[in-house]
Amino acid sequence: MGSLGLLPLLKVDPTTVPDARAYMYARLPSIVPVFVFLAAKTYHQAAGRTRAAVEGVIVANVVHAIAAWVAVFGDAGLQRLGLPALGVPAFGAAGAGIATSMSHAVLAAWMIGPRARVPEGARDALREGERVDPSEQRRIERKLLRLGFPIGLQLAAEVGIFSFVALLMGRIGGRAAAAHQIAINLASLSFMGALGIAQATSVRVGTAIGEGYAEGAEAGAARRDARRAGFVGIALGVSIMAGWALLFAVAPRLLARAFSPDEPVIVVATTLIQIAALFQLADGAQVVAAGALRGAADTRWPLMLNVVVHWGFGLPVGWWLAFHRGWGAVGLWLGLTAGLFVIAASLIARFVILTRRSIARA
Repeated sequence: MGSLGLLPLLKVDPTTVPDARAYMYARLPSIVPVFVFLAAKTYHQAAGRTRAAVEGVIVANVVHAIAAWVAVFGDAGLQRLGLPALGVPAFGAAGAGIATSMSHAVLAAWMIGPRARVPEGARDALREGERVDPSEQRRIERKLLRLGFPIGLQLAAEVGIFSFVALLMGRIGGRAAAAHQIAINLASLSFMGALGIAQATSVRVGTAIGEGYAEGAEAGAARRDARRAGFVGIALGVSIMAGWALLFAVAPRLLARAFSPDEPVIVVATTLIQIAALFQLADGAQVVAAGALRGAADTRWPLMLNVVVHWGFGLPVGWWLAFHRGWGAVGLWLGLTAGLFVIAASLIARFVILTRRSIARA
């Protein structure tokens, strides 16, 4: 929420500030259910159970679509659908935040409810009379914090750079901000496929390395299996993103028009979507490579690279192109693109180096 105080300092278009504040305040209650969902989802996917999360996301998206339409437009939205007016006010931007909070609450409830119970007989199911030793519990907690804290900071650095760029777009102008939102929504949609592959790759790499510690296991074979899982995941992630890159390159204007009828916004968004086509391969490679490194319990390198490259290289380049060279929104996106390519190459190189030697127990 502190970022809202930066809006005037960054010279964001004053007409957009009230709506931004209203949206963020309405979305604030979603923070807790998001963390609940992520924790439950990550645990179940590590055990090979991914169906409950998919079902929950589908249900939550349906709830979000309905709630957003009603909360944003009120009775006018109901009447557009041929439904009677119920006296619902139009909350505008705040309505979008309310709908988001509702959908995240549904996600959390779905993942911790009966649908997500551990199946009877599963490897991670507690046996009758089984208890967790307190000292072992504390050891696990320390390990989770040691591995998880850098992951959280990495995601904050990665998401933070795109959020900060959205603020800078407001400084350029309302239409640039709208065009950025269109392009980033499409890029986020394409990113989901690679992110799913990244999480699966993390599980497979971790499983292969874990088998290397099993009694009588051959460490070299486990390391080769881990490397194979990592590179198969990277290749699959890049392949998925190549399909999106082709779509973005061939039909950017058509995609932009699906979001807005404003011609000046469409013109800028079309260019940004074409830039998004350029960085799809790098984005897919870097997110899967980061997942592979997490499977190998290497979480500090991805954090360091994201902070140094995104904030120390990509953002300065984008800032210079946007505000000193006068390239505006295009300059900011080119800076982000340059950063993604450097991060992708660096993370893949790190995975290669790590899997050439014996991987330390986490």
